[in-house]
Amino acid sequence: MNNQELNGLYEERINRLAPYIRYKSDRNEDLMQEGNIGVYQVLRNHPNANNSFLKLQAKWRMISFLRRGRNVDNGFYKRKDLQIIHYNQLSFDDGILQTSLDNC
Repeated sequence: MNNQELNGLYEERINRLAPYIRYKSDRNEDLMQEGNIGVYQVLRNHPNANNSFLKLQAKWRMISFLRRGRNVDNGFYKRKDLQIIHYNQLSFDDGILQTSLDNC
């Protein structure tokens, strides 16, 4: 599965899981971000995972964040292999953006 297929699958599945993640995180943006990353990482390894498994992983990812106090925005805790790009929010009219996405 290439990155574009993975991102398409993520976008499709996260739309159904977003209300659950929003509820469990109590609308805390850092927790929602951690839950979304948990879903993405599971889909990368198990693209056919069912929703209950994805919800469980998102929940554990949020719990882990609360216990360790680490999140994506922390400069000491980087995720070099993580790329989430929302294709519907990008404009491909200028060649610079298209070239940068082709080089990813």
